[in-house]
Amino acid sequence: MKALIFVFLVLVSSTFINSAFATPVSCIGNLTYNFSVDSVAYSINLDQTEVRSFGSDHLANSIQIIKALLQMKECEKTDVNFMKTPLGRNSYSRCRQILDNNDNSRACFVESSIGYFFVTWDFLSRAHVIYNRWD
Repeated sequence: MKALIFVFLVLVSSTFINSAFATPVSCIGNLTYNFSVDSVAYSINLDQTEVRSFGSDHLANSIQIIKALLQMKECEKTDVNFMKTPLGRNSYSRCRQILDNNDNSRACFVESSIGYFFVTWDFLSRAHVIYNRWD
C-alpha cells in the first residue's frame, strides 16, 4: 500500500512540475521545430491576423506581432516575459531606423525570457519576425 501511495505521489508531483515549468520549454520547441534550429524566420500576414495597433509605437506593435506569432505556435501567455531575460536581467528592446529619413527601414529588437526577436515590416501587409533562442 505504501508503494502504491509513493507511486501516486511521484506521478502527481511530476505532473505538477511539468505543468509548472515545462511550458516555456515546449513553447521554444514549437518555435524552433522541436529544437532542430536555433533561429527561425516567420512571415505573418497582418490582414489575416488580429493584431492590436499602437499607432507609431513601433516597439508595442512589434510585441503584439510577436504575441500573435506565439499564439499561432500554441504558446501560453505565461511562457514569455518581455520585461526580463532568463537570468532575470531587465530586457533591452529597441526600434531603430536603419536608413536615415526612411521610416520604412525601421527594425525592432525585442528581448524576452525565451529568446530575442527581430521584427520588420514590408510595404504591404506582412511582418517579418526572426526568433533566436538563448544559448
